[in-house]
Amino acid sequence: MKKIFLLLVLIILAIYSIPAQEMQLSLGLELGIGVFNIDNEFAVPSTAFGSGFRREHEELDYVFLAPGLSFSLRGFSDTESSLLIGYFVRSRIILSAILWETSPIGNNKVTKKYTLSDDEGPVLSLIEFDFGPSVRFIISEKLYLITDFGLNVTFLEKEVYRTYGQNRILNYWGIGLYGAAALQTNLNKTMYMEFGLNWMINIISSQEGTYPTGLNQYINYEDSGRWDLFSAGVFVHIGWRIDLAAQRAASIERFLAAQPAGQSGFELVRINGGTAIRITRYAGNDSIVRIPAQMQNLPVTSIGDWAFAECNITSAVIPFGVVSIGEGAFYRNRLNSITIPGSVTSIREHAFHLNELSQIVLGANVSINGSAFDNDFAAFYNENGSRAGTYTFRDGSWSVDFEFWI
Repeated sequence: MKKIFLLLVLIILAIYSIPAQEMQLSLGLELGIGVFNIDNEFAVPSTAFGSGFRREHEELDYVFLAPGLSFSLRGFSDTESSLLIGYFVRSRIILSAILWETSPIGNNKVTKKYTLSDDEGPVLSLIEFDFGPSVRFIISEKLYLITDFGLNVTFLEKEVYRTYGQNRILNYWGIGLYGAAALQTNLNKTMYMEFGLNWMINIISSQEGTYPTGLNQYINYEDSGRWDLFSAGVFVHIGWRIDLAAQRAASIERFLAAQPAGQSGFELVRINGGTAIRITRYAGNDSIVRIPAQMQNLPVTSIGDWAFAECNITSAVIPFGVVSIGEGAFYRNRLNSITIPGSVTSIREHAFHLNELSQIVLGANVSINGSAFDNDFAAFYNENGSRAGTYTFRDGSWSVDFEFWI
């Protein structure tokens, strides 16, 4: 059981590390109604002294009504679409329970009622974890429909007073499916309330425990008998939305505002849900510029519109990892040559217009706007099959060497 619990913790941490723009954290009450059945055989000590072990068959049916406390965490990578797909992690702990136990007595079946406050009888202690994909539908400006569907892991402890007045303890774990649907309504900009229905069912399970042998001694046993567990419930939650994208943007603004003039020379924003950097402006004075591959521990993937325009740059190093070069990014500088890494897939209009480029090292299949370079370079590049190579402008015309490129 410890291995299962450790694996569950690792899965939850992995899910939580998925980048998200909005996080939803909610806590509330839940009322569960469920059934479970125990049907197994196992070896137990014989009640006769020295007679060894005997096989015991146990078949018990339970119906339970259990209020509990539940917690959920959801993450969505987009907040603008009408249909959002994200992930959820949920946990439930039973606070109390009423159980009806049906067990065979001879040829008859007897039903008994137990509560957690009883001195004898079964004690139900259930902890449940669920995780998987979550989908949000926008019904109106203040009303949403949330659906969750994923895996369920349940830990259950059942304690029964049996032989010699000592406790027999069964520890159970099960893996199955979980589903939920909830209506979510905004209370204000950050808080919401949700009402929902959910269900869970275990598909595979196992148990282990102790059995009293008398004189305050126990044996440990493990058995994979059949435990069928199904539960349905209603819940009401109060939740909080955390706008992670806005928090990241605010952190960037605070960071940039704290930088002394000229220390970094780069103005930037985070893009793609806060997972990458776009350089929006170069405020430095150096004529030789080396763009870093990473800033704030994130990859630089985009050079924004007019970011290095009219900065009197004579040399620029663009790192591998940059995917797009925006409009007018290096407009009106003094570049004689430029090496554009193979990660770049698009170069927009006027990106290198009004420079003195005589050599361009470029990868294959780059989408180049017709006005991105001077001297009809884009047309020459396309006519040569958009192949990677070193392109040289000499005596009023372009030539290409396909053997040397980056």
